[in-house]
Amino acid sequence: MLLAFKSLGALVYGMAGGALALFGKPKTMFRVSVLLTSIAIAYPLLRSADLVPTQHIINVIQAINYERAQSLDFRFRNEDQLLEKAFQRPVFGWGRYGRSRVYDPDSGTDLSITDGRWIIDLGSFGLVGFIAEFGLLGLCVFKAAAAWPLSQSRGERLFLAILSLIVSINIFDLLPNASIIPITWLCAGTLLGQSERLLATKRRGHHSRLCRPCPNENASSDRLRTTCPISETEKSSFWIDRREKKMVQSTLQQRQAPKFLGTA
Repeated sequence: MLLAFKSLGALVYGMAGGALALFGKPKTMFRVSVLLTSIAIAYPLLRSADLVPTQHIINVIQAINYERAQSLDFRFRNEDQLLEKAFQRPVFGWGRYGRSRVYDPDSGTDLSITDGRWIIDLGSFGLVGFIAEFGLLGLCVFKAAAAWPLSQSRGERLFLAILSLIVSINIFDLLPNASIIPITWLCAGTLLGQSERLLATKRRGHHSRLCRPCPNENASSDRLRTTCPISETEKSSFWIDRREKKMVQSTLQQRQAPKFLGTA
């Protein structure tokens, strides 16, 4: 199927991603996913600082296919022009109606060819629009990387890892292409929803451990000491919102100075 498309990018993504999904561990897949996503989000700043070795990349591709190397060189040169204009209005961009494109000053001919989704977003909507779209997609991968150790089953961990790999490859492919489609958002939403479910289970479980009334062995049956068996490590290892934090502080004060409910 990949050979039938005659696309070098699709062939590389398919072979590398397929081999990683078949033989790699979930932890390795998440590391690759986070790396690809981080590169895609940082790419505009890297390009503007001239930290991307474009000429070296062209030389490597040229050793494989000369025509594809020429095509990639043409893309890089167009990106340089568009990036220079985009950073004239870096925050919110130029807006729609082709104002972010480069035109010949004499004839008014459009000189731009936009291929990558990142340069389209950056030129039209600035860094705000770029972060809004790429950051939202990247958030799904980062959330999944934080939540996957909480999964209890190997199948669920493998599902999260493979889906995260698919989403990250799609994000990375938005650098040379504008290949964002509805199924991209569907996969990203599925990944984010599953990750939020695991993180919510973790927060609920920790909350129940923190605020569970515990019977005092030295007190009578009609007296309960409302203390919570938590350690300093447990307090610092979980994020607690403001309302839960107040509840925990109240419980800790009761632990330091035990109070007994009921009459003497």
